[in-house]
Amino acid sequence: MSLGGSGYSKFENESCEYFYNEKDILIVAAAGNDGDTGYSYPASYDSVMSVGAVDENNVHASFSNFNDRVDLVAPGTSIPSTISGDR
Repeated sequence: MSLGGSGYSKFENESCEYFYNEKDILIVAAAGNDGDTGYSYPASYDSVMSVGAVDENNVHASFSNFNDRVDLVAPGTSIPSTISGDR
């Protein structure tokens, strides 16, 4: 998921835990696009895999959040698209 916010939600956290523990569903979410160490949710819940971004040189992308909840990083800049106009 590429969504999130800075607010922790007990309901949302418990829902993610339920899907992970009871339904064997792993939720993967973007770490955030603020370029700081802040936590973004749902990515920062223990039961969610948090993904940060790196650039074409495998260096932290300036917009990507970075904190102790980020589980892995993936390419996040200069990604080819099927949308016309280089968007």
